[in-house]
Amino acid sequence: MSKNKNVGVKSGGFLRRRLSTLIVIIAFSTVFLSYGYLYFSKHSRKEATPRVIPLSALAWEDLVFHDIIEGMSARREAFFRNRKTLNTSSDDVVILTVGDPEKVLVENRKTYARRHGLHYFHCGCATSHGNDIRSTCPRMDTGKWQVYMCLLTLFNETKAKWYLYMDNDAIFYDMDREPKSIISELSNKAGETSLIFSAEDMASRPNKRHAFNAGVFLARRGAFAKYVFSTLLMKRMFFRDPRYGFKDTLVWYGVLEEAGAVVIKDIKNQAALGRLPIFFQNVTVSEPSRFSLAANQWSTFVKASENRGPASRPQIPWILHFLGMARRYHWEAWSLCRGSSITEESDIVTTLNEALRRACVPLDFTLQSPSGRLFELGAYLLGQ
Repeated sequence: MSKNKNVGVKSGGFLRRRLSTLIVIIAFSTVFLSYGYLYFSKHSRKEATPRVIPLSALAWEDLVFHDIIEGMSARREAFFRNRKTLNTSSDDVVILTVGDPEKVLVENRKTYARRHGLHYFHCGCATSHGNDIRSTCPRMDTGKWQVYMCLLTLFNETKAKWYLYMDNDAIFYDMDREPKSIISELSNKAGETSLIFSAEDMASRPNKRHAFNAGVFLARRGAFAKYVFSTLLMKRMFFRDPRYGFKDTLVWYGVLEEAGAVVIKDIKNQAALGRLPIFFQNVTVSEPSRFSLAANQWSTFVKASENRGPASRPQIPWILHFLGMARRYHWEAWSLCRGSSITEESDIVTTLNEALRRACVPLDFTLQSPSGRLFELGAYLLGQ
């Protein structure tokens, strides 16, 4: 009898210990989950107004400019320690790319810059490991802030008049076209043009918000451009606002309309009527076929050029802009360069195919790592 009693006592103690442990675990889990809920609720709550961070608080000293043509000569020492101004004149046009560089499409831009004697800078918060530039940018809410910071810095550190910003997924199509000729064509007669964009290929659709593409643009150094880029930096918290569809270009629309520089409705109306470019006092929006053409519209553009007849030489877009989403643009570039030439025989098609061939010659797609190619192939196939 006493033996069974001892067993019962031991069993009861064991159960109490297990129950106590279970209660502690439940209490700890409840506290942990409650804290997590409060933390993520606080940090994921949408703010009604943007959080303004002074420009002086940004990491200007972390910017590094790599001279793509001359090597790594324009380093932090030249820009921020000795404060040397780059050897550019007021007649120069400077090419700028920003962020994590890639190894393939950059060769097209380098070839163009060498051919026309242009400075080409790649800007980022980065350190160099030989020829490998790895990003060490501080975590921000969007990467686009870096573009405007780099442009403002170049305004102070160079004497060039015009700056061509290009996303890393853009290449030159017309390798012979001089930058000054496109600037001359797309500047207003008063000479006050400070920003030049290309209309989005969907700008003519009334049910779409698209008007112009901010992935490729020309900027003239001056008070207006400085105001626009500074304002974009201060409003960068809006870049994550779902009202803007996570499109920083839509923030551009708001900033320029607030400044009275553009009327988005007018741009869309002119695009629908086929009457681009449209000239505002400080901003020009060009037709894509002249300035920057979306690469997925290339075949449509070639066929439309042929339909106009052989009366005049076809207009060759200055720049081709691929879709950079999910870094799938290398496969789009490969597809266009290797397998999508129009085979119909005509002088117009021959001219456009030859221009494309020359634009693609510098591109070596084997420079991508196998894993990178596989990742982009998956993204490319999902996007088709």
